[in-house]
Amino acid sequence: MTQTGGRHNNIVNAIQTTRAAHTHTKFSIMPMRGHYNVNGFNQVCTWETGYPFAVDLSRGYAWYNPGETSSTDLLVRRECDAALFIATDPGAHFPGESIRHLSKIPVIQVDPYANLTTEFADIFILSAISGIEAEGCVYRMDNIPLRLRKLVETEYMVDGEIMKGILEEVRALREKREEIRSMEEMMGDGRKNSL
Repeated sequence: MTQTGGRHNNIVNAIQTTRAAHTHTKFSIMPMRGHYNVNGFNQVCTWETGYPFAVDLSRGYAWYNPGETSSTDLLVRRECDAALFIATDPGAHFPGESIRHLSKIPVIQVDPYANLTTEFADIFILSAISGIEAEGCVYRMDNIPLRLRKLVETEYMVDGEIMKGILEEVRALREKREEIRSMEEMMGDGRKNSL
């Protein structure tokens, strides 16, 4: 349904069919997810932005426009210059055109398991498995949250810790770049004044 030319329109049609059928009987629609806790992302994204997926934050606020702002749409249009994937395997599920673009840009993958995306990722960071090696909350496909406890010790960090570390490094690099720019500007001004 989502791999055809009308991707997002097919979903809209399925939702409209569900609404129409619900006027006559109890009827519902639920995405059948293939990966562990995929619904968790949709839940958190909805809490944070008001939208479950395909959210663009580049404007400084949440903008939702499926068919334009989803990851596959951005990749097909070659609008991404790098990609970070956390606990997902786009190599197994994204359309071929998206994968071709991913093979040309830097890709970081954070996942507890090697998968098809690992094959073309430039950086692969192993993470702890939520609910086994780390405590946390996961969502069933019917949106019921389950609190899970850590069962075993691991040497791997949880994905939240990994993301905090990446963010700290990016901020440090940006700060250093700004310092270098400031020094270059001061040196440039000094050269002008000495002439």
